[in-house]
Amino acid sequence: MNLLRRIPAIGIATGILLFSFCQTASAFTYWHGVRSDDWNDGISGSVSNWYSAPPPNGGPLNVPKINAMFAKGALRLNIVIRNRTGIGKMQFEPEAPVYTFRIARNRTMTIDGAGIVNKSNSTPKFTVLKGATLLLNGTAALRPLAGGASASIEAVDLGAGFKLGSEAKGGNAIVLNRNNAYTHFLDRSTAERMTITSRSGGETAFFDRSSPERAHLINLTGGYTSVAGTDGPSGNGVVPVGRIDNNGQFAIGDRTVNVEQTLTQGADGSLKLIIRQQVYGSLSIEGQATLDGELIVNATSSALPGTYKVIVANARTGQFSKLTFSGPSTLKARLAYSAREVRVIIEPK
Repeated sequence: MNLLRRIPAIGIATGILLFSFCQTASAFTYWHGVRSDDWNDGISGSVSNWYSAPPPNGGPLNVPKINAMFAKGALRLNIVIRNRTGIGKMQFEPEAPVYTFRIARNRTMTIDGAGIVNKSNSTPKFTVLKGATLLLNGTAALRPLAGGASASIEAVDLGAGFKLGSEAKGGNAIVLNRNNAYTHFLDRSTAERMTITSRSGGETAFFDRSSPERAHLINLTGGYTSVAGTDGPSGNGVVPVGRIDNNGQFAIGDRTVNVEQTLTQGADGSLKLIIRQQVYGSLSIEGQATLDGELIVNATSSALPGTYKVIVANARTGQFSKLTFSGPSTLKARLAYSAREVRVIIEPK
């Protein structure tokens, strides 16, 4: 009789144990910043930077690998990544203040799960130092769910980079590349509605079948942006962009760039494209094209004399102040304008 009564008790105990294990396995880990500003400081004695509940509650945990949570009340809001670090998701709770993250020189931080989920009205800030990398990979996405942008990311020095690979998505993140730092989109990653600024040797480039989608691409003085290395999301050389403001160098190669809003090029800007026999670089702009600066045209050996519509816009103001043409020595080029178009006319010398 006693044995029969013990069997369900064992089952209940086992169920409680399994439930407790599942809770622990799926629990989020909250940053408290009790020990230091170092992301990788876990349990030492009974103290950790990471706990099982929002500050000031919970028990100490090791450094998370899957879910890192950020709420109000942490002792330190400025966090440094001093070692190679991987995390699946970073989530910012509704009342989270502004957290800042510095990726130390020559270190890499990889986010490869759900990405960054920002439920707050603050915007988390990431600074990538010389030789360091912030990598968004897999299906990770930068998701804003409240008033704040998903992230503000600044790559600040030579070799500092923000990379998006696989099918990563940029949300509405705000990015700045300066001092020879870069942002690169690889594989089938998508910029979505990001605002990306390059200046002072900073670079933004798209490769493989990545897409700017509806992003705002900005070049300030010394900035460089290229969509020449991507075949576009459909693989046909058509590349969608939200808006382009160029006062540096913008390279489109032989791609067809569809601009949802406007193209504005300043006096210090240059637009660079390639003309081949059957395909050539061009921009189709739903809004207005405001032009100044330089148009750089490289005609390959297969290019033939003819008229090439390189810009078609809903409206056009201004003209390029300079045309730089390189190609077969038997050819020359000039520009022709209309209210909506810019045409490159290639003629025999």
